Amino acid sequence: MSDQIVVVATTITLMWAETVSIPAGGVYIFLYTTVVAFATVRNALAVPYSWLVRPRFVVYAWLLVESAFWPGSIEYVIWVYNLLLGFKMITG
Repeated sequence: MSDQIVVVATTITLMWAETVSIPAGGVYIFLYTTVVAFATVRNALAVPYSWLVRPRFVVYAWLLVESAFWPGSIEYVIWVYNLLLGFKMITG
């Protein structure tokens, strides 16, 4: 639960600062939360995922790349993970 709160708060902050667009951030929050919820339910049912993507550490690390080397790139990273999370949500 704490991890999810940090992911949501960080993403909302990035949207507020206009570092990430509202559509990209909103989709990211929705998909991330849904995949985590599905994973929790599957874990309770003892049905493990074949793979699970939790991109929060990559996104946090990419903020350094965003600020120091490649401004505007975090948007692309978020959309790549949106695609992966969306695929996982559909198949999970």
